[in-house]
Amino acid sequence: MSVYKKSVVVVVILAVASIAGLAYKVVLSDTSKQAQTVVLSSSVYKNDEYGFSFSYPSISKNSELNKDDEAAKILLRLQQQTSPEYLVTVRAETGLRLPSSLSRQDSLQLVVSGALAANPRRYTEYKLESDSTILIQNKPAHVIVFTYKSPAGALVKQQLLLFSNNSNSAVYIAMQSKESDFDTTNKEVFKNIVQSIVF
Repeated sequence: MSVYKKSVVVVVILAVASIAGLAYKVVLSDTSKQAQTVVLSSSVYKNDEYGFSFSYPSISKNSELNKDDEAAKILLRLQQQTSPEYLVTVRAETGLRLPSSLSRQDSLQLVVSGALAANPRRYTEYKLESDSTILIQNKPAHVIVFTYKSPAGALVKQQLLLFSNNSNSAVYIAMQSKESDFDTTNKEVFKNIVQSIVF
């Protein structure tokens, strides 16, 4: 074999070895990225009285409710106190049958119109971002998204989900975080809660 042919063979072998090494590094890099993906375990909240359940990240702290919370019909309060911080509050409203029949609105329409009227008075610097009806398991629900200033001065964004399983009660699930963290918490936590609701 001539010196020229030997040189060409050596160059080809080196090129193949370089490409193989590069491919190995890419595969190794992809594998290490996959290993860094964290799958959060979840817990299930179920409420037989109001007929629904949903999943939420187990890392959320389930806050103990006091008598005032129970009087306000707060059913559950979940907090994440590490970054990004968020708060999820589940509350019920009952006794809707009579006002619903008097107003000629179903219980969902009644609580939605009540929330839209009360929120500007309840929250400092309230700004409505969206107001829409969605379906959860073929049942209508309503989503109100808004921002407000917290007592500490932070800009907070809240997504308020409302649904009703009967003519006498409705459930509110308020999911909020700092406005700057909302896209992350909505993607990682809030959307999963909404998508996991079972009636």
